[in-house]
Amino acid sequence: MKPAVDDMINDEMRMNDPEILQKLNAAKDRKAERLRAGADPAVAGWQCLLEEMLVKLEGYLVPGRVVTFQSVAPEERTLFEELSSTLELPPQVCAVFIPPSVLQAMVFAPESGPAAARLARDTGILLASRCRDYTIILNTLFAVPPYAAGIDVYENGNLLAGYSYRTVAECRANLPQVLRTYLR
Repeated sequence: MKPAVDDMINDEMRMNDPEILQKLNAAKDRKAERLRAGADPAVAGWQCLLEEMLVKLEGYLVPGRVVTFQSVAPEERTLFEELSSTLELPPQVCAVFIPPSVLQAMVFAPESGPAAARLARDTGILLASRCRDYTIILNTLFAVPPYAAGIDVYENGNLLAGYSYRTVAECRANLPQVLRTYLR
């Protein structure tokens, strides 16, 4: 089961779904509570953004499986297939692989400037959490040099842990242990 990027980005009816809107508003309320409690605004805001992305994708997430989008480049599909065939998720965990092409379509509008300025410096991200529970979110960035691949773990608006790796392969090799540690 793979969500279609068009379903998420262009489906206004889904984004106007009262249940989705309620969850998005609840995420913003949690962010405000976390800020009042002294959370770092950038970190609390980032976890809220990640939660909003996962909420919008809830209808496509499958417990114990990594999903991705239908419209991905061949090299992105290869990485997704490798991830989904080798990464064993606990049954209570949902995860989505967001390739660079999809992330750019989600974040940048055509008026954002020349495409060359927005070229990916990574091979995608993997967002994971307990299904429909966003207290803890893992954000894995498969960055390529000169940047570092890494896994950040957010809990209640705080950066709980951050792991940096020299290569995407090293990051992928450590991802199962990090998932088990924080999302078991």
